[in-house]
Amino acid sequence: MTSYRQMRRQTRRARRAGMQPMMVINPDGQFPTLAGVMLARWAWRYRSELAPIFTAGTVFCAAWWAHHARPQWWPYPLVGAAAGAWVLVALARG
Repeated sequence: MTSYRQMRRQTRRARRAGMQPMMVINPDGQFPTLAGVMLARWAWRYRSELAPIFTAGTVFCAAWWAHHARPQWWPYPLVGAAAGAWVLVALARG
């Protein structure tokens, strides 16, 4: 079994000698990657950039559900948001 370093060295020597990388296409090869898999890989790669969008969508869906499931509960989130804002302002002063 060749080590990683040996493989890199052999590849470097082959490239210096003028060999170009090539791709072999076999009829018994794998199927192309599915669009869903490619989308999932893209989302995983950019998960930190997509986190605010996902969070906003989750909050929107939760608010929509709460609005339609319990319309008479509107004072509770209002009081909670006001109390949270007051706490943040109080902590920012110190």
